[in-house]
Amino acid sequence: MRDRGLLLLMPASALTLLVSLYLPWQESHTPFTGRLDGWSTGDGGAAALVALALGFAAVLLLVRPRLAGRWITGSLAIALAYLTAGIGLQVHAEAAVHLPAFGAGSTTFEAAGYAWTYGSWIGLAAGGVALGGGVILCRRDLARRLDAADALAVALGLGILASFLLPWITSSAIGRFPGLEAPTATIAALVLLLGARRIRLPAAVAVAILVGASATIVASLKSELLYGAWIGIGCSVALVAVLALRARPLTMPAAPRGWAAARTAAELALVVALFLPWEKLAIPHQGTFALDGWQELAGAAAGALALLLLVVPRLPYAVETVAAIAFLVAWIETGFGSFTGFHMAYGAYVCLAAASVLVVGAVPMLRPVPVSRRTALPVAAAICCVGSVVIPTWNALPQSWTFEAGAVYGWFVVVGLLLGIYLIRAWTRGGRLTLPALGFLALPTLQLIRLRDELGLVWGTWILVGLCLVLVVLGWIEEYGGGLGSFRMPEEIWRVDRLPGAES
Repeated sequence: MRDRGLLLLMPASALTLLVSLYLPWQESHTPFTGRLDGWSTGDGGAAALVALALGFAAVLLLVRPRLAGRWITGSLAIALAYLTAGIGLQVHAEAAVHLPAFGAGSTTFEAAGYAWTYGSWIGLAAGGVALGGGVILCRRDLARRLDAADALAVALGLGILASFLLPWITSSAIGRFPGLEAPTATIAALVLLLGARRIRLPAAVAVAILVGASATIVASLKSELLYGAWIGIGCSVALVAVLALRARPLTMPAAPRGWAAARTAAELALVVALFLPWEKLAIPHQGTFALDGWQELAGAAAGALALLLLVVPRLPYAVETVAAIAFLVAWIETGFGSFTGFHMAYGAYVCLAAASVLVVGAVPMLRPVPVSRRTALPVAAAICCVGSVVIPTWNALPQSWTFEAGAVYGWFVVVGLLLGIYLIRAWTRGGRLTLPALGFLALPTLQLIRLRDELGLVWGTWILVGLCLVLVVLGWIEEYGGGLGSFRMPEEIWRVDRLPGAES
């Protein structure tokens, strides 16, 4: 196969990037001693997930080309390089934050004195290798001739991506941060990078909504928008206009009826509700701080899934997507309620009502599937995986278990939830079993490495590792070992009469 050496280099660059996330990117040598690694940024978890996806895609393209394509592997590599640059900018922004010079309550601020160190060079070098490999793998698509409209759309998409790397918000208390600080910006960037080959008007509208949601972070931080935000908003609106003109005459789909209309209205209501105030906190002499639903990772993920349902009305995994939205809304609702001094605002109740309508509307789409003895154990293990991922986020466990019970955190919770729901469907209705289970196993494994100094405490992560191992073994037997129904252990294993006797 052509570019075999390049495909071998892609997993190596992904692994190197993963290693660099655990290393210090900047260190401080002032009284504010400390270190900033790749995990300390909002995009550390997202970059780790893209690195895992790139490694799996490159290996599949080598051994089973039918399961992976050059374009998806190359676009994942380019996305990894982009997020690596974003991590570097976010680390730089966090290191530039001015802290109180004489303790809490001080009005004098000074920089923490951070300096770049070896972790950043390793990570950026890995990102550069991934970028070069991604461009080579996608060279045919990148070199194709474009007409004026396509060229303008590509330029506007690049403008949006560039804007996320520029300063978006500024505040005297926190400094200047790039647009990728908002989780919605990361999702929008991944949509552009991974779907640029066939970007359409509905996807462009979804990206514009996510860009607008990224700009709402200024309200919660009492800050102001900088030029990067206005560039991103302008490019996203222009992209929608260009694709709308290109798609003329626009053909409107038939208006949905019955439950379909109720589901569509609920999806729209959920997206709108995320822009409304969810939580408010009144601070004397400082005013009232308000948070909307987009500012939390769970809200950004739920909104992105709702937009997916709107963009793809006949989504094959519609029921599973609604289930994921319900879990994520429960996460953000209970998460906001855990902060002392905050009180719920009307946006949270609107979103909860919309999610409830979605769940009720998904019931008619359910098709009962009998669970046999062969699939009972893996289905139960997949359900337990979903529970171990999401239940700790609901603050339903005792307060003393908050850290110990958390199996995964941040972006890993979102992807773990989606993988767990997919595995339940795959074991009941058919689908890939081993590869998704391996990807699921990688999440708590990376979490254990990150928390290697507290391995005796995070028993929730160890439980998830055990459940994922069960799913990997059972999936391999089902797909490559002849099936669980026909699989038998060699009888010699159980022949105790052949054990060597005790010496006299």
